[in-house]
Amino acid sequence: MHSPITLEALYILDAIDRRGSFAAAAHELNRAPSSLSYQIQKLEQELDIIIFDRSGHKANFTDSGRLLLDQGRLILSATDKLVNDATVLANGWELDLTIAYDGIIPINNFFPMVSALGDISKTRVRLQEEILAGCWESLATDRADLLICPRLDTLPHDVKVETLGSISFIWVAATDHYVHKRRGVFDEEARLKYRIIAISDTAREQPPLSVNIL
Repeated sequence: MHSPITLEALYILDAIDRRGSFAAAAHELNRAPSSLSYQIQKLEQELDIIIFDRSGHKANFTDSGRLLLDQGRLILSATDKLVNDATVLANGWELDLTIAYDGIIPINNFFPMVSALGDISKTRVRLQEEILAGCWESLATDRADLLICPRLDTLPHDVKVETLGSISFIWVAATDHYVHKRRGVFDEEARLKYRIIAISDTAREQPPLSVNIL
């Protein structure tokens, strides 16, 4: 059965509600006010409902009209998303992209890249923080599409890897910590005597990794 409700009619209802009058909506849509009135009256007849209460100086939505408007906006939103997604795919872009990154990398590094991508694509980007083995697990279990993290000594054979840079590590402690009072070389044997604070691995299934914990 053919529905009398068209996207054009829904756009008209939306414009009337946002602009507050038929005349203002007609101006936005570049249509004559009489054309909008005719289309709304035709829709009321075909649906057998009253969309606008015209008893006062200003036409107001009836309860049925308000329901049609609210549900219609969901349809308009879904339609816009459909058109956008189709356009994104047609131009060779991913619709959604989840980037997992090791917590050692400050998230602020990614914002300029996401902004630059937004200038040329409507791809929706999700940034997901992971730690150590959790990074590689997120890639292996498809929780992430791209992974930016420290490189493993042995890499999965089906993963393409690109080196982006390097990070240097140093041992740190509070300025008033008693470790600063010691003398001698701060080697592995010396470090064994002190407590180390480490962030928890986010792996759910794989064995967690440890780095520089003695």
